[in-house]
Amino acid sequence: MSSRTVITQPTLVRRGRSGVIALWVAQTALAGMFLLAGGSKLVGAPAMVTLFNAIGVGQWFRYVTGLIEVVLQLRCWSPPSPCSVRWYSSRR
Repeated sequence: MSSRTVITQPTLVRRGRSGVIALWVAQTALAGMFLLAGGSKLVGAPAMVTLFNAIGVGQWFRYVTGLIEVVLQLRCWSPPSPCSVRWYSSRR
């Protein structure tokens, strides 16, 4: 018995103008939140320094999480890569 894997192209979803605007607003808000949260960690806001001291993981972890959040903010604005589209479509 053999199994055959079929890779299909992702289907395009047609959205109306209001749907596109809503997605852009949500994307902008999410990117702004990631930038503010990550930026405050990277510049060393006193609240973030105190928080990471209280957690006890060290300041290196503050820099790592700040960098991850800033990178995710940039990712909010980039289009999906062909690899991620292929991976997502194979999971459905």
